[in-house]
Amino acid sequence: MKLPTYQEAKAICKANPVFFEKVEVLENHTQVFIFGSRLPSYTDFYDENGNETHALELRGLSYVQNTHMDYEVYPALRKFFNIDQTPGSMLEDVQDLEIQRIQDKCDGSMINFVYTGNRFLAKSKMTFSSDQAKLANTIYHNHGGIQTFLRKCADGTFGRVIYPIFELVSPLNKIVLDYENTELILLQMRDENGDIVDFYGSDWQDRLYDLSIPMSADLTRQNTLDNILNIKRRLSTEIEGWVVTFTNGKQIKIKTDWYFQMHKLVTENLVAENGIIEMVLNETLDDVISQVDANDPRRKYAEAIASGFNQWFAKSMKTIERMIKLYGTYDDRKTFVKAFSDTKFFSIIMASLNRGDAEDNLKKYMLKKTRKLTAAREFVEKELNILNKGLTLDGE
Repeated sequence: MKLPTYQEAKAICKANPVFFEKVEVLENHTQVFIFGSRLPSYTDFYDENGNETHALELRGLSYVQNTHMDYEVYPALRKFFNIDQTPGSMLEDVQDLEIQRIQDKCDGSMINFVYTGNRFLAKSKMTFSSDQAKLANTIYHNHGGIQTFLRKCADGTFGRVIYPIFELVSPLNKIVLDYENTELILLQMRDENGDIVDFYGSDWQDRLYDLSIPMSADLTRQNTLDNILNIKRRLSTEIEGWVVTFTNGKQIKIKTDWYFQMHKLVTENLVAENGIIEMVLNETLDDVISQVDANDPRRKYAEAIASGFNQWFAKSMKTIERMIKLYGTYDDRKTFVKAFSDTKFFSIIMASLNRGDAEDNLKKYMLKKTRKLTAAREFVEKELNILNKGLTLDGE
């Protein structure tokens, strides 16, 4: 599947409110158009026939308009799923595929670099201004090898234009795992078409070694898919999991039981509406449902809530953003408050005017509103029109 054009990416956003476009203006007036999603369900990435779509690319995919009025694309990591989570990633779908690579799954923040015409700037998934992006810029400025590598990737020295994607790991950016050093680890390289460039061959290994570029560990030789699935149940050490890339370009992730336990990602929460909504808002539900059989009624119930809630959240965000934009047309705060104090989400609108991130404010609001099981169940039944159908807290 080729990368979507800028126009195709915009069309996805227009068709599904879960996906959105964000524009950031850099210091030299370069506009970067960044595409992402808000709490998507896996079904948002498939068409009505169950086929994967370009929406899989909208997790940090960026475009820069050049002097020829074309858009240069900067791919990020294409969305991929846990084994046994989605159609196409079930064990029976992949067990006979040829494995190209098994990599250690790093536990940090995705970083890629955009060329602004005179230098490279680090971007986390959706912004150049996050703490992670700033930390990545510091690493870049102090690492001559990364600077040389990015220049050679961009100018075609390696035979084609290549876009490297890194993971920022650091004790300053802890997710679950502990890292002693702050560094950018090379996760993936993609070309202009979006195809994955396998950098574990001997030529690439020499180049990256000479430039002191850290790489995610290659675990292919000592492992098969069955072996990894057995190991994941037994490990008690700090390992998040593995990324498996097949020769047809498909990828899956396999996480260890230890990682699920550390995250408290337990299947018992799959019938508690407050637990499901909390996992949706924290973007951990995918990890939990992958541990449950596809036909389990608990899984189907959780997936239905996730799908309905994500659409509700996306539409609510559009309302909030429209009201925040409208605020700018009023002469003073008092007039705006008088006109809209009875508006749904008014408190979130005002909080976002004072404290920034509207999406984060809506998440906090919903976590508080649905903290109790009775309140969460009422929200699911009345706002999402989804009934529990007799499932109990222990799944019976």
